[in-house]
This record gives sequence, structure tokens and C-alpha cells, in this order.
Amino acid sequence: MCNMKRTRGSITVFICIILAALIPLCGILMDLVRYNEAVRIAQSSLKLCAESMLAAYDRQMKEQFGLLAMHPREAASLEKEIYELLSDNLTPENADGNVTDLFRFKVRRVEVIPYYNLSEPYVLEQQVAEFMKYRAPVQAVSEFLEKLKSMTNLAREGEIAERNIALDKLLNGLRADMIYFALLLDQKMKQINKTDRFDPLSQAIIDAVNANNWSEMEVRPTQETINAINEKMAEYRNVKIEFEEAKDAYESAKETFSQVEERMNDLKERLEEAKSSKGSSEEEGEEQDTSEADTAIQKLEAEISRLQPEYNAKKAAMDSAWQAYQQVSNQLRMVAQQLNERLKKLLDCYEKMYQYTHTSMDLLRWLKEHLELHEKYCAKAIELGQNLISRTQEVQHEKQALESVMEKSPDSALAQQVNADLEKKLISVDPRHIGQILERLEQNRGWVTKWLEAATKAYEAYLQMSMDLDDEIRQIKLLIEDKGDGSKVVIMYRGNDKTIACLDELRESLTYLRSYSSMKSLGVYDIPEYQLVPPATEKEQQGFDIWHAYTFEGKELVQEPEPENPGLENARQKTGQAAQTIAEGKDGAENGPGESGENESDAEENLYELLYIPSRDGAESSEERLAAISEHVWQTRQDRFVLPNPLEDPVQGLEKVNEKDRGFFDHELERIRKFFETVGHLLADAGESLIKSLYVNEYIVSAFKNYTTVGNALEHDIGWNRPLDKTWFKRAEVEYIIFGHPSEQSNIAAAKRTLTVIRLVFNLLHVYTDPEKLAFTFKMASSIAGWTIFGVPVVQNFLLVSWAALESWLDAEKLMAGEQVPLIKTSQSWFLDPDRLKEYLIDNVIAGIRDLVQDKAEELIDKGAASLEETVMSFINGQLDAIFSGITDNWYQATETVGERAKSLVNNLDFSDLKYITGDTVESLLESLREYMAGKLAAFCDRIRDEGVQVIAECKKEIQNRIRTVLFESDAYKNLKEKVKDFARDTIDKGFDMITDRISGVLGASGGKSSGASNVLGRLIMMDYTDYLRLMLLTVTPEQKALRCADLMQLNLYAVSPDTAEAISNYHTALYVKAWIDIDLWVIPEAFFKKDKEGMIVVEWAQGY
Repeated sequence: MCNMKRTRGSITVFICIILAALIPLCGILMDLVRYNEAVRIAQSSLKLCAESMLAAYDRQMKEQFGLLAMHPREAASLEKEIYELLSDNLTPENADGNVTDLFRFKVRRVEVIPYYNLSEPYVLEQQVAEFMKYRAPVQAVSEFLEKLKSMTNLAREGEIAERNIALDKLLNGLRADMIYFALLLDQKMKQINKTDRFDPLSQAIIDAVNANNWSEMEVRPTQETINAINEKMAEYRNVKIEFEEAKDAYESAKETFSQVEERMNDLKERLEEAKSSKGSSEEEGEEQDTSEADTAIQKLEAEISRLQPEYNAKKAAMDSAWQAYQQVSNQLRMVAQQLNERLKKLLDCYEKMYQYTHTSMDLLRWLKEHLELHEKYCAKAIELGQNLISRTQEVQHEKQALESVMEKSPDSALAQQVNADLEKKLISVDPRHIGQILERLEQNRGWVTKWLEAATKAYEAYLQMSMDLDDEIRQIKLLIEDKGDGSKVVIMYRGNDKTIACLDELRESLTYLRSYSSMKSLGVYDIPEYQLVPPATEKEQQGFDIWHAYTFEGKELVQEPEPENPGLENARQKTGQAAQTIAEGKDGAENGPGESGENESDAEENLYELLYIPSRDGAESSEERLAAISEHVWQTRQDRFVLPNPLEDPVQGLEKVNEKDRGFFDHELERIRKFFETVGHLLADAGESLIKSLYVNEYIVSAFKNYTTVGNALEHDIGWNRPLDKTWFKRAEVEYIIFGHPSEQSNIAAAKRTLTVIRLVFNLLHVYTDPEKLAFTFKMASSIAGWTIFGVPVVQNFLLVSWAALESWLDAEKLMAGEQVPLIKTSQSWFLDPDRLKEYLIDNVIAGIRDLVQDKAEELIDKGAASLEETVMSFINGQLDAIFSGITDNWYQATETVGERAKSLVNNLDFSDLKYITGDTVESLLESLREYMAGKLAAFCDRIRDEGVQVIAECKKEIQNRIRTVLFESDAYKNLKEKVKDFARDTIDKGFDMITDRISGVLGASGGKSSGASNVLGRLIMMDYTDYLRLMLLTVTPEQKALRCADLMQLNLYAVSPDTAEAISNYHTALYVKAWIDIDLWVIPEAFFKKDKEGMIVVEWAQGY
């Protein structure tokens, strides 16, 4: 048997075994490669589909507003279109012919989520910013930035005027207490020991009481007088006893005789009756009756005869007793008369003693009441001082705020003018000085209390003596009238023996109560000096006298109200009307909230009844669809600036438009001041955020109409042939973005009000630095001010604010008519002249604010030269105020002219060397002028320090005129004047963007930031209505700004095509797409890739404009 090896076919088998594993492996690897490539292809195709969808932007949105957004469509429609596009992209062309389809894609499902719509503030803001980066008029933005910088610098100076007005009002509110405090100290409390008749009062009273004491001692009765009275009283008592005994004896005898007399009279009456009866019987002839009558008569006669002796005896006894009674009675009367004479003598002594004692008591009561009054003075003065200290905290706070503002503009003419008067103005409310006065007053009160206690004790002692003497006098008078039984014993009154000791004790206690000058030198009682600035006037003195009588004398406060000055009342009324007009943003000639009589609620209903208003209904947020947006939006908000919008605050103070209270204009000035403070911080810190905001603002004024838009044409329109004639609001679209009222007319009114108030800030700066306007308003204020002269600066402030406000209203009228107004006006460009103002405010000749307008062409010749001249003159005035601040007083009443005296003093000054002054820029010229004036006038001020107030004031005027004359003829000023004129011409012709490199060469090294340079620049800057709208837009938060832009887009789309208009939230700017796709696999089963998914391949893509 043989072994045979069969090798044939083994290789084949081996290869087959290997291929059995390799072929599936290759299939698997091929499927994996095909799958990965399919995912890449699907991703790329999905991106192309998304870009195709974004490319189909809404034409109307793009043409009308320059923004890219997808045309509003349902998600299902988007998904269907993308499904078809994706299917087409994944299927090769001619797949059924010569081209092999390696993947055989099958799109199972597509899901589309559009997000980021134009109702979202961030989205709209980003779109607008991107749009404007390449289209914004760079010159307009740059020029507005320059204007904004100048405005913030000038607004800081305007804040000086505003805070000075607020400070004057605070001081005016304290004026009454300051008057009472000052006059109480000076006119009353220094009279501590003085009256119109006596000085010192206490010594005069002590001397008078001492004299009364000695006089009283001289009239005191002696003991012998008292003994004689008591002896005579004893005699009277004995005679009184005899008198009583005689009286009793006589009464007894009289009683006994009366009984006998009564019996005798009875018998006699019966006898007469018997005789009468007998006579009647005889006439009638009755004999028997006659006999009986005779018998009765005889019997009665016998009884009478028997009684007669007893009757005679009793009568004799009674007559004897009567004689004895009469004798004793006469003796008693004589003794009583003698006793009365002695008692009257004693009474006379006591009455004289009482007169002297009572007079001393009255004197001591006078001293006591005088000291009580001064103790009340001390208490009231301390109370007034404490009240002033508590209320001056607000004054000091306002002062610090004012000083802080002035420190930022040290070279400001207005700052120098205000600072020159500040210390004098506040000297009366220095809390430290008042506190020192109160410490001294507390010491004074201690002394007054001590003296009052001593005077009260002495007064009470003399009061008691007076009362005791009065009681003694009353008893003596009673004794003279009725001595009784004579048992009364008269005792000598010795109560006045202690008068000497009492007076000595009083004199000792009042040792230091001397004349005021003596007490002041001893440091016992001293009234510190309180300087009242300005001094009290006659009317203030009258007011103090009335207050004093009511507070300390208990008199009824009957103060006839002084008739209000008609001029001041007219000024209040007319300024109140102007404030009301400014607050409403319209006058009586304009329509109400809607141009066609439509009221605010109707306008709101018509606006909000439309599809969707983002600023009311809110943005359609994409955060619900894409959570990641939240973090992005949050981060973006951290980077952007946020401005509080003071323009949205409600109007305040319309009910208080006067010179004293914090009224409408005060609130409005504070509102604009806060706004400019915020803008200043924004300029310093915001950087890119500010530029972004300015781009958005420029888009707004270029995309939307405003009140001054004419013929539906915008200066820097963002597009061409936009349907600006078909808009929801007729004109005021930008105003809607700023204020957000549904009524167009309400937005116009709000814009006009705001425009007026902004102009008020800069017009205030002019009136406060214009000597002619200051002089005119001071003269008016002096003639119409109230009962305090301190009311003069307050009333002057009121008139200046009123003047500036009325001018601001006229500025607003001109701006809204499409004209331009300089930022800071010159006298030539000022519209409302003094006579016109007086006719409106004071004389009540002009009825309404609109009637102020008159035909007056602005004198625009030499604007640059005029701006330089006014700036230099304001600077000179400020320097003079600062130099003369220590020797002048602004509150004086004009009397006869003293011009000649002032001229003779100023003639000693030589200003001829001023013509050689140097300075080739505004700043350098003003600095040279400052040094010149300080050196030239320092010694002159010392020489005229003792001249009268009016003379010094006239000297200032004369110096001002002479400096002006010489300076304006100097070569340096003439050369600078020409440079400023050229600069002004180029500024007006070319704009700021073209001449910024020349600012430092003309204005100075600070580039226009110093006060003098800013004032020149401010007088050259011309602002139009759109510039102010740009400024107002800075107050609107980016969110609110974007939402209101979305409102207008929504409304204007509706106005163009009401039938097809869509909600702005349906205009999306980004797209999220997700697709589920299958492919044909060769080896790997589909379940391996699908698992729980709808397709083997799941791709997604998100993209936006």
C-alpha cells in the first residue's frame, strides 16, 4: 500500500477560505467608507439647501428697510422645499443613464426651525449695525460726535446756572428764619439791661427800690402812735360798757312806762266812749239810759285818778334814764371820734408804706418780666439757630455740588461770576459759625436764668409785703367803720423790716448784670456777631416787628397781606402759561392729540388692533427654540451701555411756577442735567458701544421720517424709491421711537417739550453771561420783588429762566420749521428782546406765547467775530466779579448817579499797555487777559474799598468799558478775530469732520474743551431738528429702540400692503435644518446605523444672515 498526497486544489481551497472572510470584510470597510462620505455629502448638501433658503430673502423688507430676513412661511412649506432641494442635491444628474449612483440617498424626513426674528431687539440691532457699517454717512456721525462733546462741555456750565438757581431758592426759603435770628440777636438780645429810659435797667430799678425803702421807713408809724390808739381803744371800751348799761336802763324804763301808758290810754278811750253814749241818750229822751252812763263815767274817772300817780312816776323815771343815756352816748361818740382820728393817721402811714412797697414791687416785676422776655429770646434764638443748622445741611450739599461743577470749569466766566458771590451769599448759613453762636447763647441763657431767679425772689418778697400791708389797711378801715366792743388791740406791722436785706441780696445776685458793653468786656454776656447778607430791609423789619409782637407779646398776628406786585403776578401767570404750553408741547393754535381730532385712547386702539406690535406684545423670543441664545444675549447685554431715559419721567411742578418753589423748569433742568451727565459718562467710557448706538441712531434718522421731513424725502435715505408716502405715521416716526406714544401728535408734542427744555440749558448759559440781560432782569426784579430784598436775586433768577424758556420755545418753533439754531446764541441771534419780554411777562400787553413771534431777521453777519466778542466780554465780567468780590455787594438799591466819582477813580488806571497783549488762540488770549487784570486791579481794589457800594459798582462798569475798548483794538485780538471768522466760515461750509485738525490752532491746546473755547465753539455750532433727535435717541434703551423700530416696520408694511402684511416676528433671520437620510448598504445591515433613529444619517445645519 502506498501513501499519496493530494496537493492539487489546496491553494484554491485556502484562497476560498481567506476570501470568505476577506470579501465580507472588504464589503464592511467599503460600507463604512461610503457611509462617512455620505455623511459629508449630506452635510454639504444640507448647507447648500439652507443657504438657498436664506437667499430667498423678503424683497419688500430689503427694499423698504435694507434688512435681510426670510419671507414669512409656514414651517411645513420650508420643510417640503428643503426636502425637495436636498433630494435633488443628493441624486446625481442622469443617475438612470451612464452615471452610477453609489449611494442611492433616500431623504426620510426634514425638520426646519427658523429662529432669530426681527422682533427681537438684539437681532434687529445687529442687523442694523451691520447694515450701517458700510452705508452710514461717516461725516454725519463724526460731526454729531463733535457736537455731542461740545454740548456736554457746555451743559456742564449750564448746570452751574441751574444749581445756582436751586441754591438761591433754598436760601430764600431760609430767609425768614435768618431775618428773625439776626434781628433778634442785634436789636433785642443786646438790650438785656437796657430800655428806652434806663441804661442799665437793673441798677436803675435797684436804686429806685432803695429810695422807696427809705421813703417807706420815713412814713412808718411810731410805737407811741400805736400805744395812743390802744389807750383810746381802752377808754372807748369802758365808755362802751357804760353806754350799754345806760341804754339797757333806758330801755327798761321805757318798757315799764309804756305798759302804764297803755293802761291810761285805754281808760281814756273808754271814758270818751261813755260820754259819747250819754249824749246820744239825752237827745233821744231816755232818762234811764242817761243815769247808767253817768255811773260808768264816774267809775272810769275814778280809775284814771287812781292810775295818774303811777303814770307820772314811771314817766319821770323814763325821762331820767333817757338823760343818762344821752350823756353816755355823747361821751362814747366823742371817744370814738378821737379814736378814729388816731386810726386814720395810722391808716395814712400804712397807705404810704403800701404805695412805696407796691411801686417797688412793680419795678421788680418789670425787671422780672424783662429778664423773662430775654430768657425767651435766648430760647427762641437757639431754636432758630438749630433750625437753620438742620436746614443748612441741604444748602451745604447744594453748595458742594455747585462747587464740584465749577471745579470742572475753572475758567468759565459763569463759574467765576457765581463763585465771586458764593461765599458772601452763604456767610449767613455757615453751620459752624451758627453753632459757635449757639454755644455762646447757651452760656448767656445760664446767666439770664440766674438773674431771673434773683429778680423773681425779690419780686415775690415785695409782693408778699404788699399783700400784707393791703390786709392791714383793710383791717384799719374796718375798725374805723366798726370798732365792736372796743376789745381790738392794734399791733405795729413790721413786715417791711426785711426790705433792706431783700434788696441787698438782689443787688449781690445782679452784680454782673451791667451795661451790655461792660458784660461783653468781662465775657459774662456777649451776643456774637451774625452777618446777615444782604442786610434786612424796611419791609423785612416790619415783618420782624409783627412776628415779635405775635411771638413774645401775645398779640394777635394781624398782618395785612401786602398787595402782590401786579408785574410779578403777571410774570408768574404768564410763565405758568408758558410752562403749561411747553409741558403739553403745543399751544392753543394746534390740534389735540390727533391731527384730525383723534384722541389718545382712539389712537392707541387703532395702533394696537393690528396684527402684532413688538413694543407692546413683546418680542417673539427664539430662546424657546434654541437655549444657547440665552447665554449669547446675556453676554451681549453686558457689553452694551444702558441709559436711564429721563425723558420718560412724568411732568412735574406745573402747579408751582413761581420764583420761590421748586417748579416745572427746575424739574426739567434737573432731568436734562442728569441726561447730559449720563451722556458725558457714555462719551468717556462706552467706546464701541457708543459707535454701535450711533450707527443705529443714524439708521433710524435715515430710514424713518420725522416732523421736519418734507416731501417724503430723507436726507440720507437708506434705499431708493422706498414707499415713504405709505407709512402709518404721517411724519413723526423717529419721534415715536423716542417717546412711544400711539398718537403721532402726542409724540410731536413730547419732542417739542424736550427740545424746548434742552434748548433751555444752553439759553440759560447765554442769559447768565450776557451783562445787558443780567442788568435788565436785575432792574425788573428790583421793581417787582416781594417783601424781602433777598427776593431780588430769586425773582431775577425767575425772570432769567422765564426769558430763556420763552426763547427756547421760539427756538423749538424754528427748529421744527426746518431751520437751524446755534447751540449757544449770541446777542445778534437772540430772538426775544427785552421790550418784548417785558410786554409779555410784566405789562400783560402780549396775550399768548405764540404772539411773541414777530418779524425779526437774525443778524448773521460776522457770527464768528460776535462769538469771540461775547466770550471775551463774559470772561472780563467774570474776572471783575472775582477781583471785586471782597468789596462789592450785589444787593443795593439805586439812588442818585455816582458815575462821575467812579470815572475820577478809574482815570488813575492806565490800560494803554493792554494793546500789547499776546495770544494766538482763544485759550491763550484769555489766560493772558486773566493775568493782566489780576495784576492791574489788585491794588486798585484796596484803594476803593471804603467807597460806597454804588461807586464800586460803577467803577466795575467803567473798567469793563475801558478794557473792552483797548483790547478790541489790540493786534492780538484782531488777528484772532480773523482766525475765528475763517474757522467759523469753514465750520459752516465744510462741517466739523473737515476742520477738526484746526480746532486746537484756533481755540487752544484743549481742543475746545476749556470754557472759553467751548463758548466760542458753541456759538459756531448750528444744530437742526434732526441733530436734537439724534441726541434724544441716546436716551432710549437699545431694547426699546429696537422694539419701536420693529413697530414701525410692522406698521409700515401693513400700510403698504394691508392684505399681505405679516407679523414682524415672522421675519426670521436664521435657520436650523435637520435631515434624516438613508443610503443603500452593501454588506452592513441598516439596523447597525439606524438603531433607534429614523434614518441612518442624521445631519443638521444652522445659519443666518
